[in-house]
This record gives sequence, C-alpha cells and structure tokens, in this order.
Amino acid sequence: MSIILPTDSAETLAGGPIVCHTLHTGTIRAIRGRGSDDTVTSGAHQLSACDADRHRVAFYRSESELTDVAVGTFHDALRRGEPVLVIATAEHRRALRAGLSELVDTESATAAGQLTMQDAREVLSGFMVNGCPDAARFEATVGDLVRRIVRRGHGLSAFGEMVALLWDDGMPHATLAVEQLWNDLQERHSFTLLCAYPAQLVMTDGDPSGYIDIGSAHSSIVCGPPSAADAEVVRHFPALTGSPRLVRVFIRTTLQEWGLAHLVDDAMLVATELATNAIRHARSDFAVSLARSRHGVRLAVGDTRSDMAPSRPADDDTDGRGLHLIAATAREWGHHRLDSGKLVWAEIGAPPEVAER
Repeated sequence: MSIILPTDSAETLAGGPIVCHTLHTGTIRAIRGRGSDDTVTSGAHQLSACDADRHRVAFYRSESELTDVAVGTFHDALRRGEPVLVIATAEHRRALRAGLSELVDTESATAAGQLTMQDAREVLSGFMVNGCPDAARFEATVGDLVRRIVRRGHGLSAFGEMVALLWDDGMPHATLAVEQLWNDLQERHSFTLLCAYPAQLVMTDGDPSGYIDIGSAHSSIVCGPPSAADAEVVRHFPALTGSPRLVRVFIRTTLQEWGLAHLVDDAMLVATELATNAIRHARSDFAVSLARSRHGVRLAVGDTRSDMAPSRPADDDTDGRGLHLIAATAREWGHHRLDSGKLVWAEIGAPPEVAER
C-alpha cells in the first residue's frame, strides 16, 4: 500500500509528497501477549534477498565504512557467479576495486563481463535534462545497461552513487525521482541495488527529513533498525530531536487514510513516547511500523539496542512515566529482543473487555 503525505499539513515532511514503500528488512513475526517479553531468534526475522536486499541504502559515516559494506556485498555476489555493476565516483571505484582485488581476480572478472564499472557523473549526464531526470533517457542508458547484463541469466548486483551526487548538488527532488526510476526498473527486471549517501550529507543541522525521504524510497537500510513483519507501512527515522514531530505526521496521515481517525491521538501519544525513548536512551535510529488489526491498529518502534529492553514500570516508578502512559493508553503492548536490536509494539484500540462484548 502506498501513502502520499499531504503538502498542506502543519507538520509535513520536507521535499514534497513521498511514497512510503512497504518493503523492509530486519522484520520479525508478530507475537501477541499483554506486556510480553519474548526473545526471537535471528532466523525468525529474515526476508528473502529479493525482498530485503532488493534496493538497500547505506548512510555511511566514513569512507572505510562504505568500502566495507560495498566490498562485502559484491564479493558475495561475484562468488555466487552473479555479475556486478558499479556506477560510482572515480574515488569510490578505485577503493572498491582495491578491496575486491584482495579477494577475487578483478581483472579476470572485468574481462569476463562479471564486473562492470562506470563513472556516476558521466552516466548522469546521459539522462538528466535541465536539472531533471528524463525517464526515456534513463531507460535508454541505465535500463539498457541493466538489461544487457541481466539477459545473461545470472542475475545482477548493482551499486548506484548517482543519487548522492544529485543530493550533494542541492537537487533533492531529482534525487528522489532517480530513486523511483530505479524502483520502476526493478519492477521489470530482477536485480538488487545498493545506494549510498554520506550520513552528514542527508542529516544536516539536525534536520531528519532527508534521511526519512531517502529511506522511504528503499526496501531496507543497511544495519538499520528492525521493523514488524506484519507491517503494512514502515517509515525510518534518524536519532534526531526533530524526528518525533515527523513520526506524528506519519501516524496521523496513515490512520486518516485508513479511516481510523478516532485512534490518531492515542497512536501519536504512544508512538511519540517510543520514538523519544529510542532517541534519548537507545541513542539509535528507529523504524515505525503500522498495521491494521482486528480491534484497531498495531504500531511498533524498532531500534538497534537489544540490551536496553523496556520493562513494565512499577506503580510508584516516576522514572517510567512514559511507559505508564503507554500501558494506560494501549490495549496491549510488549517487546521482542532481536539480534539486530529490539521491537516495542502496542495495540491501539478498544480494550479487551469492550472488544470482546
């Protein structure tokens, strides 16, 4: 399901209307229970590569971090006999080739057509027109390149850095348009794609909107927080003080779209408390998942800190005021520990004694 955020809202995400994609990674099977504390093994929250890895994004904080992620991804692909396409800057092509050369024979892979590297700025020039990506030219350049490789019958693992260049050029709308062109191309051809942005480039001056908009255009975030397997929509947020406000935008817009406006206030209260906990205590980026349920809506907030799981507060525990609010507002709530972090969920709707009448 796709949700378009309204541009006339008092609290609206920057960059205009953004489609919220529902593919996500790090998911777990929903386990119900009132205030439960269940442990879920990592095997229970893995998606197939065609889903979780279909279009990933990495927000990297150092050049070495990017190299490690890219080398690991494409070394695995080459070992599987899968061709690799790299569209990157000269600096990153050199770093990636050097890293791969320690593990595979890159010269032989290039000669055999298994490893193809192209310059991101040159490829961009082939389909950008007056500061906007032209869909037909994208199809004739990037699309044709992908098709020629995919037709060999061994899949494709690609790396795209054109979007980061556009974002750095101050062209956010063009960036998101190119991300959508990649998504459209994946609807017609089976391949995986890794995009990468410098974290400091998309999270400037404490503004989370760039991270949110870019994350929403991808199927998963590399090393990102977990999200719920039963989610109909998922939105990722950075650990910044401005994120809870945008969480409320996401909650309100989605529930109104679903005809659940009567649950907006309670859902926003619970989601805001959980988001604030992720930022202040876990100091982690987080994902908010939403799904309609029999009695209302089920929301979940996932972060990357499995060692800081919440517990039901005692009646006289003033430090657990936020959890008291959640317990008083939610029909049910609980959390799951994961290898990739934790997921705190809450059921918003009629209480059990009312719903069961």
